[in-house]
Amino acid sequence: MGYTLRTKDNALDLGRAADQNESVDNDIFFNGVIGGGTAWTDYAAAPTGFAGALSIEYSRYKRMGDMVLISLRFAGTSNAVTKTCAAPIAASGVAADSAFDLPALIQNNTGAFAWGRAALQGGSSTINFYIDANATGWTAAGAAFIQVEAFYKVV
Repeated sequence: MGYTLRTKDNALDLGRAADQNESVDNDIFFNGVIGGGTAWTDYAAAPTGFAGALSIEYSRYKRMGDMVLISLRFAGTSNAVTKTCAAPIAASGVAADSAFDLPALIQNNTGAFAWGRAALQGGSSTINFYIDANATGWTAAGAAFIQVEAFYKVV
C-alpha cells in the first residue's frame, strides 16, 4: 500500500493513495510538533546592565515540544560589567550537570561587533551574557548591544 503526502487545511496530511477519503490524520503532529508549537510570543526579558531606556529591545520565544527558540535583541548604554536577562522558560537539568551556551552577537563599549556568549545554566531562567567565549565581563560604559537567535532544551 502506497502513501502520498498532500495538503489539508494548510497542514501536511499523510493519506492512503488508494483511498483519499481514509487517512491517518497527522495535523496534530505536523502543526503541533514540527511546523507549529506555540506561536512566537513576546515576553518581558527584563535585561540588566543598561542605563536608562534601551534604544532597541525585543524578546520573543516559541516553544516546540521540549525545545524553546529565543530571539533577543538589546541595545543601550552600558552601566555594569555584567549583563543578564530572563529566559521565558527555565532550562532543563540542574546547574551542576548542564548548561546551554548560545552564540551572541555583541558590541562592547562602542567597539566592533563580535561573537560573544550567552550562558543559561540547567534549571535556571537567567541568561548571562559575556563579550567572548571565556566569560569575560563587559565595560561599564559606552554602547552595548546583544543579539541572540538560538534554542535550548526545557522540561
